[in-house]
Amino acid sequence: ANAYQFRYDESTGFASPAYLTSESTPLTLLTHKPTPDMPLGTWYWQVRARDAAGNWGAWPTTYRTITILPPIPVAPVLTSPVNGFSTSDNTPDFLWNPVSYGANYEIQIDNLATFTAPIDQSSFTSNTTYTATTLNPGIYYWRVRAFNSASTPEAGAWSTIRSFTITADWTFMVYLAADNDLESFGILDFLEMAQVGSTSKMNIIVQMDRHASHDTSYDNWTSTKRFKVSSGMTPIAANALMDIGEADMGSQTTLINFINWSKTNYPAQRYALVIWNHGGSWYPMEINGEVISQSIAWDDTGTYLSNTAVYNALSSVTTGGINKLDLVALDACIMANIEIDYNMQNFVLARVASQANIPGEGFPYHTILNDLKNNTGMNQETLATAIVNRYAEYYSSNNVTISALRFQPTTPLATDVDYLARIMARDLATYYSAIDDAFWATMYFSDSAPAYDNIDLYGFASNLKARVPSGTDIYNAANAVMSRIDSMVFANRYDTTEWAGIVKGITIYFPWNASNWSAFRANYTLYQRFATYTYWNEFLDIYY
Repeated sequence: ANAYQFRYDESTGFASPAYLTSESTPLTLLTHKPTPDMPLGTWYWQVRARDAAGNWGAWPTTYRTITILPPIPVAPVLTSPVNGFSTSDNTPDFLWNPVSYGANYEIQIDNLATFTAPIDQSSFTSNTTYTATTLNPGIYYWRVRAFNSASTPEAGAWSTIRSFTITADWTFMVYLAADNDLESFGILDFLEMAQVGSTSKMNIIVQMDRHASHDTSYDNWTSTKRFKVSSGMTPIAANALMDIGEADMGSQTTLINFINWSKTNYPAQRYALVIWNHGGSWYPMEINGEVISQSIAWDDTGTYLSNTAVYNALSSVTTGGINKLDLVALDACIMANIEIDYNMQNFVLARVASQANIPGEGFPYHTILNDLKNNTGMNQETLATAIVNRYAEYYSSNNVTISALRFQPTTPLATDVDYLARIMARDLATYYSAIDDAFWATMYFSDSAPAYDNIDLYGFASNLKARVPSGTDIYNAANAVMSRIDSMVFANRYDTTEWAGIVKGITIYFPWNASNWSAFRANYTLYQRFATYTYWNEFLDIYY
């Protein structure tokens, strides 16, 4: 033999070979690589020989079998969701690109990147999408690999690992500072929250500090504990997630730690923060012989959160306003002040607060949280409106006020007030009587009037506008303040029998007389960021 002919076919009869080399151009080597490549599957092949005289021998009666297996698939490329994706959908969809020779795909989903015991693992034919089974809130990891179509399928490499987070729609954080004479009301509010309880779409997270003697019920513990409030829960020690010891709830560090811990352990699409306690607007209080500008969260065994402390805490937990909190609600007295709002405007989308005192029972959490439970898809303004309406309904005859506003993404209200203050100071000789009359015609709100003097800012601007000539600088400045407040306040309720004048939901410090201003001037000027930014305190100096 000096030449050869090769053939293969899918049948042993070779009646019409799928592949046959040419007789006229025979093979001269003892090896052959078919061109094109052999298709996948099982094939039968033979070789016959030709002698030097050109005579071909017969095809043999025997044959050999070869099975061409598919290549092992490469690792799929994941397309959706992107790495680090966060969603409140607890049955998310997963997508990846198809790969050559990938007949089947396997996906693994687990809360550990090691995938030692996958929570969800499915194989299927040809699909490159998958909808997960119901997942509880938390951080998960996923990966995909492909199998070829061999009779004993061979697996390719796993894809890269991606993470995703299943969140609740809302995490409702309550900073319940009850280490004081409000302890019994704090317990009542906790029980109101437990009338609703957390769900897979809504986390109710409470950090509660208690006093040693004001209320001895529910184990009479006195430290600071954290709870995820479930339906029917009571605030006993055994129900707490953790005890952090005797924490100073008047410390900005304590507030920062609580918010960061809540966001890390109970991630959500939206976050609401309630600061619960006594409130005191910006007014100073003496602690250990030092007069400090106060704000909220008085702790009998510590201090309280000053305006500066609230500013620092919110700045820290939002990374300077990059990740704003959706809502801050102040369940404390006389906190709807521009001085307070100024410290939150860069870090919060919306706020709820009262211009007047809040009754000891505070917000009606059972009705508020029931609204949220029934519609966890609501945004911060809808939730804020629900708080305003439920509060007003609950205290329908108790002389209460409450308002909700959005913080502007562009020019803050303080800029308009700064301009108004400068114009009033500049033109005081001309418009002193108009300014003074406008002040006395405006509704005031205070803890113990007249020592503490907050007036309705919109009402003052409106009364001033009505007393000066149209088109003047002072008229236009007052009108700009009114327009800005109109664009900010989206929910506002108040008792019209107690406050018959204009009540728009934001107060500003305007003391009743020179003596009051003299008493608080240094503290207001030194400690209030609003005073540092605006000309308001300089106007009061000139006015008095």
